[in-house]
Amino acid sequence: MNEEKINRLKKVKYISLIVILALILIDIGIYFSYISNPNYIFSTVINKAATEAKNIFTTSPTANLKNYSLTSNISIKVNNINDNPELSAFYDKLNKLNTNISIKQDTTTQTALYELTSKLNEESLFEGKYLIKDATGYYFIKDYLKTYINSGNNNYFETLSNTTTQDNMLYLYDAFIKYSIASLKKDYFKEKKEKINTEQGTKNLNKISLELDNKKIIEILNSVISKLKKDEKANSILTNMNEDFSKYKLKKDTNIISSDDKITINIYTSLLQCKPVKFELLVNSSNIENYESKITYEKVADKGIVYIIKNNNVQNILNIEKKTATNYNIEILDNKNKSIGNIEFNKDKNNTNLSVYSTSQENRFELRYSSKKNNNSTEVNSTITFKLTSGEINLADFDININTNISDDVSITEDVTTAVLKNSLTAEEQANLQTIILNILYKLLM
Repeated sequence: MNEEKINRLKKVKYISLIVILALILIDIGIYFSYISNPNYIFSTVINKAATEAKNIFTTSPTANLKNYSLTSNISIKVNNINDNPELSAFYDKLNKLNTNISIKQDTTTQTALYELTSKLNEESLFEGKYLIKDATGYYFIKDYLKTYINSGNNNYFETLSNTTTQDNMLYLYDAFIKYSIASLKKDYFKEKKEKINTEQGTKNLNKISLELDNKKIIEILNSVISKLKKDEKANSILTNMNEDFSKYKLKKDTNIISSDDKITINIYTSLLQCKPVKFELLVNSSNIENYESKITYEKVADKGIVYIIKNNNVQNILNIEKKTATNYNIEILDNKNKSIGNIEFNKDKNNTNLSVYSTSQENRFELRYSSKKNNNSTEVNSTITFKLTSGEINLADFDININTNISDDVSITEDVTTAVLKNSLTAEEQANLQTIILNILYKLLM
């Protein structure tokens, strides 16, 4: 091979190398342009937050059931009833109160029956029923009339259709998030570099701001509504819920927030990787002079730190520890970094637990909720505990137990052939109903 051919080959290789490097740089530029795009960063953050929220949704055991029978027994136990002599008699009655709720729903016959019965010290306190049959509502109250009362049209099953299952609600949730992101215009965003104080020191960061006023919020919501109408499944679900959905649109003069108020969301990202470092939510109110409310969030190691700030003064600090996708522990601190309360939430396939308590010496409270269901979700046992004290005074201390059984027995045999129209009730009959209600309250409260 002569020298001229060698030089040509070297030149081709050199040019090829330049082209390859240029393509790589273009790809890198496109990639960084994409990941640094405000819409991309906001969509990533919103999608992640939406997924986190969806993970902790409490699933109803009847969420995806069309036909079901649900029976719940509710009992209340008031503790330390003698701590409040003025209320001890009432608390004693609450301890002797037992309530049963029964719900049956049959979408095949479009019939539903709701029953509520309460006993006080094993004696009947109240018995009532509400029936939906043939798109008509009926109610029955024991010791009032011997038959059902026709209360008029009830379109529950028309609105129910196939739309209120959890799967459809989650579809709407996902669609709303997706179309909200797609409705954010480029000119809604502002971008600049700032030196910011973070939990890990001062950093040079890229600040992306989404500034919203009432006009922009209406634009976004109307855009979302328009996109939902074009989404075949979402439109079907929403039309079944509201037959006028196709006509729905927010008017320009609708006030979602005050016309002069502003909401700003700031996301601070690293300059090179465009990784979110800090988040801010600011609310400026025109109704209060120089008023600004701010919430900031940063993730440090395995914990998130939230500052709640008003007019540049820290009000509270939240330390958020995420143990799993559905297990959170939140410590609440005052502006002096002193612990004043705690929130803990955890959930798995069969168990849900929530605990909220305050450690304030003046007013302490505790709220606990736990729910456990068996593997096939036919039994659910729930407990609610609430305690409230002021200084040394015990204001409230009670437990509510709810035991629920679910089955597919939806047989409803209520007879409404002798039902009377609500509008046909005489003044005396209406007065009798008021007397029954007052007697119930008297037995419970006196």
